[in-house]
Amino acid sequence: MSPPSEDSSRRLSAWRILAGVIVLAGLVLAGIVLFPVYFQNMELQKYLHRQVPLNQSDDATKREILDEGHSLGLDMVPDQIELRHVSADGQMKLRYAVRVSLPLYTVHLHFSSNMTAQPGSDRRQSHRTKTEFSTQ
Repeated sequence: MSPPSEDSSRRLSAWRILAGVIVLAGLVLAGIVLFPVYFQNMELQKYLHRQVPLNQSDDATKREILDEGHSLGLDMVPDQIELRHVSADGQMKLRYAVRVSLPLYTVHLHFSSNMTAQPGSDRRQSHRTKTEFSTQ
């Protein structure tokens, strides 16, 4: 029969392994849930690059972005779509949030993009996307 201290260290070791497996499983699950959102956001960025006209109002642009996001399956938050004109030559900053509902809480992924008018075109060109996390 093994000494009591050796038996308790085996149990402690088993709990640590189990806890590690649970943490890893949670991370994998979060990745599985969040990956499609990032992929759909990439599709939205491609759409912004090709399709959003420069000569429409900000409200129309926001509505178009929201409609396309919803058609891609993104749960976009309408009041968190923000367009900001940076310069007179057509540079704009776009910020928007996508709501992701997880079993225990909801997370809002915040994306931002710089959009620039292409010379001789009425289309915007989207550059550089950044993502931030917030939980709500």
